[in-house]
Amino acid sequence: FLPIKKILYSQSTSLPPLLAQVAPPFQSQLNYNQFTVHIPESLLEDDPYAVLHLLLNLSEDRIASLHMGLMRARKVLLWRHPETETLLYAVRELKVACASTMTSS
Repeated sequence: FLPIKKILYSQSTSLPPLLAQVAPPFQSQLNYNQFTVHIPESLLEDDPYAVLHLLLNLSEDRIASLHMGLMRARKVLLWRHPETETLLYAVRELKVACASTMTSS
């Protein structure tokens, strides 16, 4: 988490910023734009204040939309969610990967 986490949490229902160095899971099945804000690593390195400005100026509607998207995606992303769908999505992802391997061979 970035040091701006505290600032973001003080802004209504803001979500914490996350930095992903790896490909997010289930990319072929989840629309990450519904619950994430994409920030190029270069922008974070070159102009962290621009990132802060971008995050602090998200509209209340956009924040609410991101929150709703995250609430929908959590069943897929959390193994321990009471209604988890993670295994189902993992099996689907394997089917897609196997099918693409079979067609490219």
